[in-house]
Amino acid sequence: MILQAQIILDKDEMDQRGRPLYITILQWLVEHDIVDAAVFEGISGIGSNRRISRPGALFSFDEPPVMILFSDEAGKVKNALHEIRAFCPTALMMSYHVEMH
Repeated sequence: MILQAQIILDKDEMDQRGRPLYITILQWLVEHDIVDAAVFEGISGIGSNRRISRPGALFSFDEPPVMILFSDEAGKVKNALHEIRAFCPTALMMSYHVEMH
């Protein structure tokens, strides 16, 4: 069974070494042989502060949200989400079953 997962976070979130967190997560997925993954940059979103971010608006200092989308066997995806949660405690994470065609 295939699971697809989404991890949503702010583009400007950094890891402990000062690198973009989405790059750290993507590198982790590569190192753990996840079949496929992609990072998408959002246009707008609602952050933890409960306000709408408008990164493209004039005089805005908001960063766009990013979504990491990946899929693999159910066990690998569940394990990945569990391990990523340890170094990414604030991200929104979800998974769902998918059919590959």
